Amino acid sequence: MTALPGWLGRLESLTRPAKMAIFAAVLAAPTLLLGFITDDLMMVMAVEERLGRLTEAEAAQIPVHAATEPLFGVPNVFTFFNGDADEQLQLRAEGERPWWSAPDLRLSFWRPLSSLLWLLDVSLFGRAPLGYHLHSLAWNSALIVAATLLLRKSLGSVGPLAAALYLLDDNRWMAVGWLSNRNAIVALSLGLFGLLAHLRWREDGWRAGAPLSLLLFAASLAAGEFGLGALVFLGSYELLGAPGRPVERARALAPALILGLLWAAFYQAKGYGASGSLVYIDPAREPGMFFAAAAERLPILLGTALGPIPGEVTTAAPQLALPAAALGSVLTLSLALGLRRVWHRLDDADRRGLGWLLPGGLLATAPVLATLPMGRLCLAMGLGAAAALGALAVGAAAAWGEGRRGWGLVLLGILGVHVAMPPGLWLGMPLLFSQVDGVTDTLWTRSFEGEDLQDQDVLVVTSSDLAVGMYLPWWAQLHRRGAPRRWLVGSPARADHVLSRPDVDTLRLDVVGEGIYDGMFAELLGHAGSGPQAGDTLSHGPLQITLSEPGPAGPRRIDLSVSEPWEESPLRVMVWRDGALVPLALPAVGESMTLPWSPGLSGM
Repeated sequence: MTALPGWLGRLESLTRPAKMAIFAAVLAAPTLLLGFITDDLMMVMAVEERLGRLTEAEAAQIPVHAATEPLFGVPNVFTFFNGDADEQLQLRAEGERPWWSAPDLRLSFWRPLSSLLWLLDVSLFGRAPLGYHLHSLAWNSALIVAATLLLRKSLGSVGPLAAALYLLDDNRWMAVGWLSNRNAIVALSLGLFGLLAHLRWREDGWRAGAPLSLLLFAASLAAGEFGLGALVFLGSYELLGAPGRPVERARALAPALILGLLWAAFYQAKGYGASGSLVYIDPAREPGMFFAAAAERLPILLGTALGPIPGEVTTAAPQLALPAAALGSVLTLSLALGLRRVWHRLDDADRRGLGWLLPGGLLATAPVLATLPMGRLCLAMGLGAAAALGALAVGAAAAWGEGRRGWGLVLLGILGVHVAMPPGLWLGMPLLFSQVDGVTDTLWTRSFEGEDLQDQDVLVVTSSDLAVGMYLPWWAQLHRRGAPRRWLVGSPARADHVLSRPDVDTLRLDVVGEGIYDGMFAELLGHAGSGPQAGDTLSHGPLQITLSEPGPAGPRRIDLSVSEPWEESPLRVMVWRDGALVPLALPAVGESMTLPWSPGLSGM
């Protein structure tokens, strides 16, 4: 292979594990500015309840109560909906769950180790988020050390550059800064250390590596589903990269494979997983829906890992999903063609390592295809992406050094997107999200200044935004700002609505679109095949809700009725308009008004 440029050679020293741990902490330090975001609010209060830190009135208001894990007995903060239809229907009737949520909705994940870490955080730091974020920074450094050791051991001259690219990958910032997603970093870091122990056993004869790897894989799966990504890489290694005859490889793989199968059997037997939602889709329970969604989600995720456009844009703007999938496909094909062109320029160690890291990275996408494509899901597949991009960059640099100037543009593109841009995003995105508390405080003050709503019910007539429709009262409760007794949403559809008044005690919402199950908020909790349907009538706190006018995405008409004329109802009726919650002037009987859709706090 042609001699590499000097700057590539210097990465050998810069990517030593101790230095990389420090670099990781410095790069992610802006996340220390963040507070509690979305699900974090609920998790803190759920653990506080278990620790006896809430008054009886406060405990009665928290949105989700921590269940007890069937193993280890720790409070599980990752069971949001348990699939119990009787319990769900009762909570929905009481107004404690959104009315469109599927009766058998299941969003429940077995993560006892990560739950235990939440218990530790709340015990030590209470409601001060800085300690939680320092804890996450430590796990992020552990992940970078594990990834660096793995890439440098598995690759030749490409290893240091691949490790540097993985360190800089800005797709990881949300997994570090969003405390509710820390479980992914914990699970993957433990899994990669397990994979390293396995490699030490298989390649260096370190006998303790066999039992140690199994122990670390078990801890990884107890932390979260991202442990499956490490097991996928292990399978790829034994099938495509490990030394020895096929029977030796099978014997080496068997213990981890059995562990994974036992985990999967336990996970299903105890009712963990997802069903009834279009945001989280369990491949075991809903295989048809899973594979249909995966066909779109996979190329978007690949584009997120390889290109400058994050998958999150398709959540805020669903109409961009097809262009994003097309871009991901083009980037993946271009990368494959580029690697084919430079393959002969790579040394044997690089080719051998890439031979199992690339398939492993691609297959590691399978577990995360269960939910919407976002950068935070690229942790495991990002290892394969870093190895592939590093190899292409090294090959391009070698070809450029031989006078093939076109390869200089390839190298410049990789360095621009994956080296120059990420530090700015690591700084900018946490700075942007650090404004959430201030913006929310301003919104709450403008909407309910000086009011104590604890004995009142609030109805937000339309909201397709999770931050407004679900998280806003949680924020008020955590910050003791007088959260209402119940926070009700009339329609979650991401569409314009026509509000009319057919009777003194009835408000009618007509969705100007395909139906109520349109948008992430609606699809998170149900869909046209799982939630309430046209023709249903249901109780929801003080409301009687009647659904009619079936459409492709569920009912198009919602009648909201109360037991007295709406003018005499104690319900506070609000509407999201122009970036604020404002009181709604009710139309007179027989009159109507248009409620145009506008993005909420999170842009949805």
